[in-house]
Amino acid sequence: MRYGKGQHRMNRATSVFLALTALVVLSGCSSSGGGSPPEIIGTPAARLASATTTSSATSLVLSTATILEAGSSDAAAQVALGDATVRARLRSMALVASSGAGVSSPTTILAVAASDHQAAQTIISGATIADHAPVYVVEMTGGPFTANQYPPGGQAPQGDVLTLTIDAQTYQVRDVGFHPVAPDLTQIGSVMTL
Repeated sequence: MRYGKGQHRMNRATSVFLALTALVVLSGCSSSGGGSPPEIIGTPAARLASATTTSSATSLVLSTATILEAGSSDAAAQVALGDATVRARLRSMALVASSGAGVSSPTTILAVAASDHQAAQTIISGATIADHAPVYVVEMTGGPFTANQYPPGGQAPQGDVLTLTIDAQTYQVRDVGFHPVAPDLTQIGSVMTL
């Protein structure tokens, strides 16, 4: 039997999912069971996966579900966001930026991975930029946040929400935004609480 292009992709995605699920089951057997998975906000598949996970080993299934839902272009960034070390680094960066903007303890810190910086920035601020690198977007609420650096003679940017766009490979901050209302990060992908 000959498969069409769409059927071939579905079979390959199913194979990847099943292989990773088997790996999780095997690793779960030897897991000490410490910790709970990160809270997921966003797409129905991500919420379902979050509700059914009970050990840190199952976060690989969650990452796999995210990959299958989002496609392979941002798979690496989504998988990395599921890593506790990456989340801790992003949280640390968020707290430093928040403190610098006058808020030592933000109310919430959320993060999302995006395969395309330009697409993410269009959703966050409406800006069009010429950069298509994978990024993390971190959103903090609980302001007012006030910029500590701005052009001479200008007024310091301020907002109730602070966003950072961070290069997914180098961890350099690419964009900082001050917003009156929180941008809808679910338009970019599955959102995690840091």
